[in-house]
Parts: sequence; C-alpha cells; structure tokens
Amino acid sequence: MEKNISQEYINIICELYNDIYDERVENTCSPIAETSPGEDWAPGQRAAHKSLSAFQRELQENGIFLSTSKIKKILITGGCGTTARSREIQGLYSRYVSEGLKPDAVVARISAELEIGKVSVSVNLPYSTVVYKLEERSSNARRCERYREKQKASGKDEGTQVASGFADLLKKSDDKVAVSMLWARIASLQGYSFKTSGRNGFGGVEFTYSVKKDKAGSWSGELFVSTKEKSITRSTVMKAYRRAVEFEGVVPGPKALGTFGASYLYSIFQRLSVIKE
Repeated sequence: MEKNISQEYINIICELYNDIYDERVENTCSPIAETSPGEDWAPGQRAAHKSLSAFQRELQENGIFLSTSKIKKILITGGCGTTARSREIQGLYSRYVSEGLKPDAVVARISAELEIGKVSVSVNLPYSTVVYKLEERSSNARRCERYREKQKASGKDEGTQVASGFADLLKKSDDKVAVSMLWARIASLQGYSFKTSGRNGFGGVEFTYSVKKDKAGSWSGELFVSTKEKSITRSTVMKAYRRAVEFEGVVPGPKALGTFGASYLYSIFQRLSVIKE
C-alpha cells in the first residue's frame, strides 16, 4: 500500500534537484547505457542537466538515501519530471479510472497492455495521497531539510534557480505540453504561503491555495484561494499564463493579466519565474 508523502517533502526534493527531468529537452542516459543517447548528445559532452543517478549520488553524500525510482516519482508528483513513458501511463490511467475501473485494476491493465511490471507503472504515476504536513517526519525528510538549509546558508537560491529553469522549459514546450506542466507545478505548490503585491500604498494579502483532485485522481480544473470563496478555473489560469508570455515575462502589474484572480496568479507566476520580479 502506498504511504502518505508530505507536500513539503516533495517541494524540498524538487528544490534540491534544481532542474527539470524531461527527455524532450535532452536525453540524460549514460553513454554506456543500453538505451541510445538522444540526438542532441555527442561523445565527450556532459548532459545539460542532472540525471537521476547523479542526483541520487548527491543526496547520498548528504546522508539522504532514495532509490532513483522514488526520486522519479517525487519529481513527477512535483511537476519537475516528465518522460514519454510517464505521459503515456498517466494518460491511460486517467482514461481507465474515468471509465469506472478501480485504481489497482487500472495499474494491472496498463501493466498488461504495455508489457511492463506493475511497479514500473506506479513509478510513472504521481502519488495519489499527498498531505501538506505529516505528524512524524522520517530521518530522510529531516536530512533533506538540513541539506536545503545548508545550501541556502552557502548563498545558493535553489528555489529561484529551479523556478527559472522551469520557466525556460515552458518556453521551449508547445502550448499543450506547457499548459499540462504548468498546472501540475501549480498543484505541487498548494499549501505554500504567497502574498499579493498590494496597491495604493497598502501591503499585500497573504494567502494559500489548494487544487482538488477529480474522480480519476488527476488535478481538477479549479484552484481555491484561501481568501476567496469563488474558485479560479484552470482555463483562467492558462489565459493569464498566455498573457504573461505575450509580455515576455515583464508584466507591469496584476491588472495586465486581464483575468479574474489576477492579483493571486501574479504572485504565483512570480514564484515560478513566469513573471520576472
């Protein structure tokens, strides 16, 4: 049975990874791997971003022990990991669950159809149960926090770097892919504290938000802000995102997004470096 995992823990791992794992950007397989490297790879060149095994070694050096499959699942859940296989499996999962199949039956069906193990199916799906904070933290979670604090103390702004990398990846992706990745990343940051920019000499309003899941286990099309009763729809979020792209990230203020809930979306987009501060 899949254990609960903390949203905070997911975000810490994504920050520590400080990258986006996406085979469409570059194949990060080792030159000696059985899988052929991507077309953009050439002998003697290092990958432009970290492989999962390299990140695993980095964590191990700091006493944090996670398998590459666990790392991959966490990155997928946090909106920082995607591959052709994970997108295929997630698409099938959503379709079969929407048809009324139970999650375990869906995993078994996908396993049979793709001729891969059930564990391989699970690794390519985001965690179905994510809580904001767990009462008891594992030793790995505590070590991750200490490692993150150590990096911050050394002057590395990991959160800003990973957000910048994510924003760059969105620019390189076609609209459909960008929309899907952006929504997953927004969902991964639910529970975090944000603050609107304020106006007329008054300070901003602090807020958090949540994104519900639908019956298929996918993130629904609504974002609920703690300070408002009415939700912000996914289509509204994407309209604001496309508006920010038109401004090339230099958006003069929330009103320029021209959507409902713009003051909240403006702050969220700043956190993701979609809007430049």
